[in-house]
Parts: sequence; C-alpha cells; structure tokens
Amino acid sequence: MFKFQMRLSKPFMWLSSFALFFTLSSLVLLPYTDTQAATFADPAFSQVWNKTDQAVATGALKASWLWGPDPRSSRTEAYQQTISGQRMVQYFDKSRMEITNPGGDRNSTWFVTNGLLCRELVSGQVQTGDARYESRTPATVPVGGDMDSPVGPTYATFNSFASLNADQRVDKKTGFVTDFIDREGQIGATTVFTEQVKYDAYDSTLGHNIPDVLIKWMNGLSSRGVSWQYVMGLPITEPYWAKFKVAGVEREVLVQLFERRALTFNPLNEAAWQVEMGNIGLHYWNWRYGNNMPAAPTTSNPSNLDNEEVAFLHLINQYRQANGKVPLALNQHLINAAEWMSLDMANKDYMDHTDSLGNNPITRIELFGYTANTYKGENLAAGYETAAKVLAGWQNSPGHNENMLNNNFRVIGIARAYNLNSSYRWYWTTDFGGR
Repeated sequence: MFKFQMRLSKPFMWLSSFALFFTLSSLVLLPYTDTQAATFADPAFSQVWNKTDQAVATGALKASWLWGPDPRSSRTEAYQQTISGQRMVQYFDKSRMEITNPGGDRNSTWFVTNGLLCRELVSGQVQTGDARYESRTPATVPVGGDMDSPVGPTYATFNSFASLNADQRVDKKTGFVTDFIDREGQIGATTVFTEQVKYDAYDSTLGHNIPDVLIKWMNGLSSRGVSWQYVMGLPITEPYWAKFKVAGVEREVLVQLFERRALTFNPLNEAAWQVEMGNIGLHYWNWRYGNNMPAAPTTSNPSNLDNEEVAFLHLINQYRQANGKVPLALNQHLINAAEWMSLDMANKDYMDHTDSLGNNPITRIELFGYTANTYKGENLAAGYETAAKVLAGWQNSPGHNENMLNNNFRVIGIARAYNLNSSYRWYWTTDFGGR
C-alpha cells in the first residue's frame, strides 16, 4: 500500500514581477533501494548506451566498448541552429553524444547524434553550427595507444592525408595492407604484419579502402542495434600500420580514421578485443578544453551549480533549519532532472509540471535515475532571476512552502534556465526526494 497525493496551485501574479508558480507533491512510501550509478544528462543518452554498451558492462557480451563504461562530463556547447544557440552534449571515453534538436522525434535513431570528433581533431576546426567553425591547431594527440605515447601518428599527422573536403581520394585496392605511417607522416611498409590484413571494402563517397578485420567488426555492430555509419561515419583515411605505446609497451597496430572515430586492430589482443575504438572522447575534450575530462558525477558527487542555484541551496536550508527541519543535500539525479525541466520550459516557452514529452514529474525524475521508492516532489517558478525572489515567492504559496519544509525530503536538485525569447525568461525547477 502506498499513498499518492497531488496538489496543483493556481497561477498568480507576484508583486515585483510577473511569475507563475505551481507545486506538486507526490508522496510514496515504499522500501528504499539506492543507486550510485553515474548520471546521464538526458534519458535519450541512457537509452543509446543501454542498447549498445550495457551488455558489455554486465559481462553478458565480450566486446569492446562503443562509448565507454560510464558517461562522463555533460554540458551545453554552442551550436548556431538550435533555439537557444546551445545544444546538450555528453562525453564518453570513446565519443560524444549530442542532442541538437530537443523537439525532434525521440524515437528516431538520429535524435541522439554522434559527433564528428575525428574530423574536427584532424582539421583543427571545431564545428559550432551546420556551417560555422572555430579554427584551432590540429590535435597533436596520438590517435591510438596511450595518450602519452612518444611514437605513433597524431591527428595532426593525418591532416594532409585525410579527406576533409572530399579530396585525398585513392583507388580501390586489393591484397594485403602493408602501408606503415610514422608520427612525421612518412609512409613506409610494415615488416611485422606483412600478411595479416587484406583490403576488403571500398567507400566510393570519399574514396577510401576498408580492411577485412575492420569491416567485419563494423558490420557486426548491427547486432548491438546500430549501423557502422551511425557509429563511425565515413572513412577519411586509408588503413595504416603504426607503432604506439599500448599499456606502456611499444606495439605495432593497424589504425584507420573515420569521420567520428579512430579504429584500431591489435592482432596480439584476445579476439573479442582485437578491434577497439580509440579514446577520442578523452582526446577531444583535452584538445578543446585544455584539461582532463571529469568523471560523470554520482549521487554522492553532485555537479557544480551556478551562483544563484548555490545561493538557493543555502537559503532553503537556512529556512528549513529555522523551522526545525533537516537540511537538504544535493542529489545529482535530481539536479539533472531539474536542469532538463528548466531548459525544456525555457526553450519551449511553457509552465506546467507535465513536460513537453508528456511526462509527469515522478516519471521524469525516475528517467533521470532517481528511482528510489520514497517521497518525491517538485516546485516550479518562472519570471525570477534570483534565488532570494524565488524563495520568497514559494514561501508565500502554501503548497510550495509545504514542499520546502517537508521533513520527509532529504535531497534536492536545483536548476534555473534563461531564454530571452520566452515569455518569462527565467525558469526554475526544484526536485525533491526522500533519500
């Protein structure tokens, strides 16, 4: 047995500025199950990862990662064609997921796209719109092996070999792949694996050959619910043998660059892991942001809030303590749910607990990983920029005030979002949980 209660207040006008306030309390008391899983910035990212990598994570599938064992840093990045000029992205060891059109068909394979990171690293052009780029120096990070490998070609090495403008085409080849490339871009011949790999497929779009060991692995991606074109993009170089430091030991491996990924083949690995993605997500982050990529937060490691969001956390806890209530701790799952909701309202110009996908707060919070069977609640506000004004507005609304002082709540997610072209500009969400 459990108790479910919903309360919705009427919109009203606050004296200092126009604002809408709603409140929803849904109280569920069932046995509690905790989770420390790393967090996804959007449920669609989680769905893609679950389809392709979850079986690897559980050990049910012996295969190399397509994304990596966990989601890593999430953020918004500039992109000209979006409503807000920003798009949501989440980085992984092996790549980056993107949502450029949040109002698109979430059932489409291409709702979540897979960044053209390899093309950007080789060209030195950071894409910030369909036809907008920021110029940088091509990345001098090794395309394979350890990131500090002193040998092996870098992305910059391939700048003059890659098909970046539908150029650098080659003819269809047969026979064994024997070309060897060093860090300086000098082409020679392998003396180690002279009869190991054969040319097998040819992409006529950009004009490059794909070897048998790679195309077989790529075609096998269909068993994980994705096409190789979705994961890899088109080949932009020929396959080459190259020396890299791999786990501290210098080895010769095969490498080929595609628009989205760098793919390697190491004959000395166990069969299930002979073909692997390079860690292009890590490479790209370091190149673009100049520091090591942070791990994705868990419930015990909440992400940074902006100054007003932090101020609200202090204000609500001061208010609760003054009324004899325990302070609230941040919870990353609730932060992610609140951030998505605030952005959704700001970008789609509405105020309602039912979001643009038709989800109520309980469903939405659970989609973002807060699945504990405990008390849950949500407060929404629009029209206020500062934490102090939002707090005051909710204090003067009985339903909102009850949520803020509910002693069953122990954790909170806080987020505000801004859109100049929306009705109220500033949108706030606080999501509450009992554990």
